[in-house]
Amino acid sequence: MNAMLHNTTTLDLSMSELSALVLRATKGAGFSWGEADEAADACVWLAQMGAECVGPLLDVLLDKTSCAPDINVAVWEGASVICPLRSGIILRDFVNLPKGLAGGNLVIKQVQNWYFLLPFISNSAVSLGQNIVMKAGADTFNLFADGSIDELPEIPSAHAANIEITTTTKNEVHPPKVKLHRAKITLEQYEAISNLAMQMTVPTSNISEAGAGSSGSDND
Repeated sequence: MNAMLHNTTTLDLSMSELSALVLRATKGAGFSWGEADEAADACVWLAQMGAECVGPLLDVLLDKTSCAPDINVAVWEGASVICPLRSGIILRDFVNLPKGLAGGNLVIKQVQNWYFLLPFISNSAVSLGQNIVMKAGADTFNLFADGSIDELPEIPSAHAANIEITTTTKNEVHPPKVKLHRAKITLEQYEAISNLAMQMTVPTSNISEAGAGSSGSDND
């Protein structure tokens, strides 16, 4: 990791460094490799937009109460609060289908840590070539077909919110979003995410230690 230490509390990572760290941490937290890859892409999008990324990720990875949604036309809901990572992945897969955004609107009920859903909604806008209006509780945001967002919301508390997603063909003019090329995270966040990444490391065993090194002979 070639992170540059600006001071005692902040690390400056390249997007590739951020992606690799998030990939390993998400896998270490018990998610699949595919889910980990999606989480890494989501964190990179947030960082490029100048948004907080590792904090929201940690909220998702450490939450043991949420689940994937049950997929119904126009409304998704679950037995408990909904995981933004897993629902975001499904949204990408269903974006052009009737159970996704083919009908023009979708409600996902009680999404926990919904801030982490933003990158997936942005990706949906790009895939559809349409702008998307997103409502989270009383807040409204516009995500554009060029992959940007009009205004980043404040990171909400962990409480769940109903998310309303509506596509629009309205051609809004907005200033281009300058994407950042570096991500800043706190040292505390780096330590927390690194600890999760270490959980995917296979511990040593008597068998692995006995098999270390060459199994062949050095004699000619």
